[in-house]
Formats: sequence, C-alpha cells, structure tokens
Amino acid sequence: MAGTAVVGSLAAAGPAAAHTEIHLNNDQAGAANVRMVMRAEAEDDAAGITSVQVTLPAGLTADQVSLASAPAGWTLTPAGDGYTVTGKVLPAGVDARIVVTLAHLPDRAGVLTLRTVVTYSDGRTDGWVESPTAADPHPDHPAPTVSLRPATAMATATVTTPGHGRVATGWLAGGAVVVVAAAAAVGWLVRR
Repeated sequence: MAGTAVVGSLAAAGPAAAHTEIHLNNDQAGAANVRMVMRAEAEDDAAGITSVQVTLPAGLTADQVSLASAPAGWTLTPAGDGYTVTGKVLPAGVDARIVVTLAHLPDRAGVLTLRTVVTYSDGRTDGWVESPTAADPHPDHPAPTVSLRPATAMATATVTTPGHGRVATGWLAGGAVVVVAAAAAVGWLVRR
C-alpha cells in the first residue's frame, strides 16, 4: 500500500515553522497520478493571498502538473520551471489550499525541494525558498521538501523478451515463489 508523505517547511528551532505544508498521497519514487496537497499559510492580517508560485525540482516538469482543486476561480499557469496558481484575492487570514496531480514522480528516491513564493494583495511576498546548509541548518524561510521512498523492484522492473515485448518481473517473481513453495511442500510430504 502506498505511504503518505507529510512535508512542510519545518524547522526544528527558529521562527519559521510549517509556513507551507505539502502532503503526497503516494511518496514512492516513480509513482503515477500522485495527488499533492499544498497549504500556504496566510501570514498577513490585512492582505489576502493572491497567488502561490512553485518551482519544481529536477525530475518534475510543469507539463506533468494539473490542477485538481483550489480556491474558487483560481487557475494553474505552467511556467518553464514550475507553475503558479492564482485567482481572486482570498480574505485576509485565509490559507490557500491547492491540490495538484503530478503525472509521474521522479524514478529515484531522494529529497525533492519545492521552492514556494506566496503573493499577497498588498504586493508583499513570502518566499519559502531556502535550503538547509551546514552553516545554516534551520533557515528563516525554508522551502518545503518531500522525501520519496525507493520504488519496489516488483513495481518498476520489467524484462523484454525477444518477440514477446515487455513482461513485468513482478509476475515472474510471483510465479517463481509459487513454484519454489510447491516444490518445498512436495519435498516435505515425501520425507514424511
């Protein structure tokens, strides 16, 4: 069963904690049609959020992202290195909750950083774009990150057989397990 990744711009100490949170419904490398929920926290009591801009990490492209839900009337506009979701200004103090579908996650496990800029109706921006470093392990404006689990061998490996196309090794491995189990059972019965 797919795991759930809960991610945010979380710092163990310091002023920045959970300003932008991300949840994936499947955090397995190589997964397809993954729902990513982003909540950009409203940090201005006088101005509302008007847009959320996300820079995608290597392995994800803007053409792989589609809008599943957002505040009423908001739309997604792809850009070269990411996308922006924008629309009518939200009331001051209301978080922006955006759900996108990612067509395909990168095939390798690892940490993905999604730099995020939140724009308010007064023109102010909050940039959650900093990555931790050895010199500054808890930056003031940390970018949200997500860790992808390794893909399972049965889920991703394929074998090509001449004249037969691709055969999933998951099926082959499953068949081998059945054959070995049957041979062990026969051996056990014969020894009795």
